[in-house]
Order: sequence, then structure tokens, then C-alpha cells
Amino acid sequence: MDQRLLTIQDISCVGQCSLTVALPVILACGIETAVLPSSVLSNHTAFKSWTFNDLTFDIENIEKICNGLIKLGAKNVVLTGVSFEKAIP
Repeated sequence: MDQRLLTIQDISCVGQCSLTVALPVILACGIETAVLPSSVLSNHTAFKSWTFNDLTFDIENIEKICNGLIKLGAKNVVLTGVSFEKAIP
């Protein structure tokens, strides 16, 4: 059986964390992965300062995207990361 994963995580433009680290590891394990970014950060939060663009403000559209991916078979595992404003169902 093919393994499929939906990962909902932030993306940091600078610094090795979140989706930029998780995705290559998951793919190396041979797991087909769909990504849904929850936010885009200028850099990870261990830096002295950082900015971000929250992508969870429109939770209804995120639910539609998740449901569409699940219909395609990305339902074995859901991996989540940072969500700033609202909980992702």
C-alpha cells in the first residue's frame, strides 16, 4: 500500500526548520507528500526578530483544500506545524 501524507506546516525562508526540513526527510522515507502551508516566515523564531504571513485566516478554504487532498488519498497521516490565528481542523 502506498503511503500518503498531508503536512500542514509553516515555511521559513531562512533557517533550517519546519517544512524545509521535514519535507526532504519524509520524501526520503518514500512517502508521497502533499503540503499545505499554514504560514510563511521570514526566518525561524530562534532569530532575534522575524515576520510572518499567516495563511490560516481563511479557515473555510483550508478545509476545502484538505478535503480535496483527502479525496485524492492523502489521509494515512496528517502532520501539522505552526498555526498562528486559528486551529486547523
